[in-house]
Amino acid sequence: PAGQSALHGLMAATLIAAPTVPDPPYCPVGVAPASEGACLENDKHDPDCCAGGGAGGCKSGYKFSAGKSCWSNHAVATCCMKEESPCLEKGGHDHDCCAWPGEGGCKPGYRFTAGKACGWHDKYVETKCEEEREEGACLEDGRHDWDCCAQPGHGGCKAGYKFSEGKHCFGTAVWSKCEKVAKWPNWQSRASSFSPSLSTHTVPGASATGGTFCWLVAGSTGNEAALVKNEYAHKMGIFRCSDWSVFTDNPLPPVPTTVIGAFNSKWAFWGSWMNTRVFLRAWDTIVQEGKWAKQSWTIKVDADTVFFPDRVLGHTQGLSPTDKVYIKNTWKMMLGAIEVFSHGAMQEYANRGKSVCVSNIDVTGEDGFFGGCMDALGAWAKFDGTILMSSGNSGACGNGAYAAFHPFKNVGSYWACEGTAR
Repeated sequence: PAGQSALHGLMAATLIAAPTVPDPPYCPVGVAPASEGACLENDKHDPDCCAGGGAGGCKSGYKFSAGKSCWSNHAVATCCMKEESPCLEKGGHDHDCCAWPGEGGCKPGYRFTAGKACGWHDKYVETKCEEEREEGACLEDGRHDWDCCAQPGHGGCKAGYKFSEGKHCFGTAVWSKCEKVAKWPNWQSRASSFSPSLSTHTVPGASATGGTFCWLVAGSTGNEAALVKNEYAHKMGIFRCSDWSVFTDNPLPPVPTTVIGAFNSKWAFWGSWMNTRVFLRAWDTIVQEGKWAKQSWTIKVDADTVFFPDRVLGHTQGLSPTDKVYIKNTWKMMLGAIEVFSHGAMQEYANRGKSVCVSNIDVTGEDGFFGGCMDALGAWAKFDGTILMSSGNSGACGNGAYAAFHPFKNVGSYWACEGTAR
């Protein structure tokens, strides 16, 4: 998985004294012993058959599978099963994959090509058999991921599959779960196992006005506080919306706020906050207040996001607020700088959020969590790559195709973007 290279280097230096082979129960019975030298780590010979997640493999002629945890649960056993040659000669098994011209072939499930000259006086031809199989559905950073094990926020699935993150597979990485879907707007909801402190009452459906309810979470001190005060004073950002709420850890006069308790999030390895539990408290309050129920669209933004609600509505053209839909602003996930949810999606969250959105609370940021939550609730994601520009360059804010610009972490840079956008 992404971000593990430093760990791999540490392991390479440390594994000198590790056990020489991960015999059962690390691997299934029948795997090749380490003495055969079949194991690879980062495409190089691995004498102990114990490698970091995503780094293990087997040399040609052996089939790879990941075994159980090894090296004090910091790595995964490399299990190599010797494969019988798929080569055929005159229809029978050919162990050396070298046949008379026109007599070579491959067993079913393999594609045949003729290779270089081989055998006695090079009068024979190499039989090359490539397995014919569909590439797996898992992706990591947009590329095929054979082990379906990626860092939170880096996993994904190819088209035609619904993605969700599973339990931990290696260190902080989590399993990529890809469920084939017949038609992407009709994803099935999934069950869950633990319960965040969310309101359980059902909010009656309200008649949406076509407007926007916007909200943000911000600390009561530092740059976030200064940004929110500036936006409030000049009626920018969420204060342009039909209705709005600001959630803080302490009062932030003169801005009307709702205090939801301490922000005790930890800094995560991916360069942001592990803040889902804080945002669950905000969502709980939103459900109870019911402001969202009077509007067609609910928009969450970060305090350092310059955005224009009227432009957001332009990006919802063709979508019905009564449908369960949210906007995914990158190809792989919904980034928290701006999150847009329909009235129908909010209604579904108010009704079933507690019983359905119950996994990955402490392994990802709030944006990853609530994107997965919407998937779990049966909402479908509209991809919109031009709703958010995340360059942090105020000069780019003049591009009217975008509705939001991020990040601008102080009042001066925020004003610079705002001015250019106008």
